[in-house]
Amino acid sequence: MNHRRWLLIFVLVALIVGVWWARRNPSRYSSAYIADRSATLWSATAQVRRQVGTLGYGQKVNVLGRAGELAEVRATDGTQGWVDSRLLMAPALWSRVGQLLSDASNMPVQAKGHTRTISNVHIDPGRDAPRIFQFGRNVPLVVLRRQVAAAPSSRSEEGRGSEEPAPSAEEKSDLEDWALVLYSPDSGSASAAVAPDTGPAIPIAGWVLWRFVELDPPPPVGDYTGAAGRRVVAWVQLDTVHDPAGEKPQYVVAAAKGGEGQPCDFTSIRVYTWGAQRRQYETSFADNRVCGRLPVRISQTPSGPEFRFNDDKSAEHAYRLVHTVVHRLTPPSAARRPK
Repeated sequence: MNHRRWLLIFVLVALIVGVWWARRNPSRYSSAYIADRSATLWSATAQVRRQVGTLGYGQKVNVLGRAGELAEVRATDGTQGWVDSRLLMAPALWSRVGQLLSDASNMPVQAKGHTRTISNVHIDPGRDAPRIFQFGRNVPLVVLRRQVAAAPSSRSEEGRGSEEPAPSAEEKSDLEDWALVLYSPDSGSASAAVAPDTGPAIPIAGWVLWRFVELDPPPPVGDYTGAAGRRVVAWVQLDTVHDPAGEKPQYVVAAAKGGEGQPCDFTSIRVYTWGAQRRQYETSFADNRVCGRLPVRISQTPSGPEFRFNDDKSAEHAYRLVHTVVHRLTPPSAARRPK
């Protein structure tokens, strides 16, 4: 009888210890990666503590234990301390981050710009997708893709603490535009009018709210497209032509009208070429009845540069620039911009 009693007590104690240990050390993952520009390591979980180190984005750590919102970690150099567990990224998510960066590095650049405000970077388009980083203001980046995602009923979380104005009544939509962007430490995409923020030391790719990105188109692109009553979505250089004042680039430009959540990435495609006689840019081609999808792809051929894009029905549109004349290589699509 006594033997059974002691056995029961032992089982109960072991169960209590096991529950306590499980709560303190949830077996989610034994290693993790820092998910912010920097993370402070503390000597203890108490209010009175000292800083023992700082870890940078992407650094791998071993997770030794957990206590509330803090995790005890050990860095690869042996530094050990407590860090905010919200700044840790699971290995599975970090693997997706690496794959997204690899994919983004091989995508054609559609536009250059910089962040207008503090911007959360997500692994997928949408506010509910895991956050993998946070850009500061004026961080130079390039835009690669556009995608639409459902907007939450309350928009306070994504832009909390930012100076970004809320969308106007006309711009409000149940959908939001997201941009797949790529940041590189050696990027030269920052506008000369802004002082670039000090970004992370390694490249980062992810999805940010499109309205948090300020595009920096070259003067002819922004000026001419704005005069036509449209907003620039993307521009790609086709080639350059000689001018006594220097080489002049020629562009294909994708633009759109309206607010967020539109079914088309762009509804206008234009080509701006350099007019040697007038010594100014001219509109060589314009189609304002397309429903295009990014990316706009460029290829160089012996006959001249070609540009292509797909429409909302996946039909390809192809064109070739010969001197200053644009020739359509595919028949006009019956699928036009949704009204």
